[in-house]
Amino acid sequence: NPLDFKYKEWRKGGLGQFAEAKDFLDSYRWSSWQDYTGKKNFPSILYKNILRDTLVSKNFQLSEMSKIVTSEKLASDSEYIET
Repeated sequence: NPLDFKYKEWRKGGLGQFAEAKDFLDSYRWSSWQDYTGKKNFPSILYKNILRDTLVSKNFQLSEMSKIVTSEKLASDSEYIET
């Protein structure tokens, strides 16, 4: 996860403000974040339809991501999702 490079505290829900992390994700080219939030980065290698029902919309995704990185309880589940 690209947030691990700059904001390791997110894994414990310790990211106070999501805005700065979002700016980092928006500029980090080697992640699918841009493609899933509407900016074409590597669209030819992603099959986004599989997550369409989960991500719903860009605003929903941003809202959920903000909740996860600022909540210890929600962030702790990332260990299970990404391993």
